[in-house]
Amino acid sequence: MKMSCFGDGGAEMLSVSAGGAGDRVSRSYNMTLTKPHLGKDNHSLEFGLHKFTAVPSYQQLSRGCSLTLKDFTGTHSLGASGSWRDVMIPPVNKNYEGASTSLVNACGPSVKTSLQYEFVRDTRNSTNMPTLGSLFTAKTELAGLLGDVEFASAEVLGTKAIPLPAALGGKRGATLELSINGGVIRPWSCLPGLSRLSRAEKSGHTGGVHNVLINDRFFCGGPLILRGFQSCGIGSRDGQDPLGGELFTVACAKVSWPLPNLLGLQTRFHAFANVGNVVSFNGESMSETVTRAKQSYRAAAGCGLVLGVPIGRLELNLVTPLRKLDQDVCPAKSFQFGLGIKFL
Repeated sequence: MKMSCFGDGGAEMLSVSAGGAGDRVSRSYNMTLTKPHLGKDNHSLEFGLHKFTAVPSYQQLSRGCSLTLKDFTGTHSLGASGSWRDVMIPPVNKNYEGASTSLVNACGPSVKTSLQYEFVRDTRNSTNMPTLGSLFTAKTELAGLLGDVEFASAEVLGTKAIPLPAALGGKRGATLELSINGGVIRPWSCLPGLSRLSRAEKSGHTGGVHNVLINDRFFCGGPLILRGFQSCGIGSRDGQDPLGGELFTVACAKVSWPLPNLLGLQTRFHAFANVGNVVSFNGESMSETVTRAKQSYRAAAGCGLVLGVPIGRLELNLVTPLRKLDQDVCPAKSFQFGLGIKFL
């Protein structure tokens, strides 16, 4: 729900939302107040409050607020946020045999404050079904000014949609899409420029100060990100519990063709292949960790239908894992369904 604030002449906007908030989030409540046309350069300022519960293998209750300054094009944004988080073991159900030792040790509250910067350049002709243009985003976050969580992280996403020439099916609207997504996160104590500022060196604290907490790590897999694997389906595990990682990369290549609209929705057929991995450093250097990630990559290929729905992108795929490890979790019977706004 959105509404204009401060009278008919004001452009301020109050946005309130509730419900699911995408990947790994079961319930969310958000309120954002936006003040546009700030200053002579028409920047905008956003203030937000949030409460959500995330459910991969664990439950996280988070309450917090954020303040974000954006330029008038939306290309650059600088923000600050603070939140109280509590990691809990989810209720036992018929498909859950009990929490692992790693998950039990990860439970407990934490306070996180951070600064974030994001760069976005989007020239795609559609956010959900692009056939032309590109998207590039770069995010950085520095956490630890206050609270008991210290880390620095960076993530990049690049995608390019290219219409194919007539000889390769271009007359029928065929499009080649290439995408890559990757990120890294490290605690202050492992970074030369920040280790001397880390409270871990002063207090011996080993929680979110000396290690990356499970609720800050990267998780990989899912029907729109790394097709052929379940959400949080790859990476190290303790029993049934995925533990995430500190370094991840996913790449995908797709070719798609337009089909007659299905149920009044834009519809395409696509064939794809994707590779990816997520690992932790485990005391190794960056080069050693990257080498290990290359050696244990996962891969899958398949085809299916893509529909542009009002709330995002819907995919119905038949997919076969080409390379997987024993602990990986793949969809049953090679069928995978996905709905969301983030995809590769």
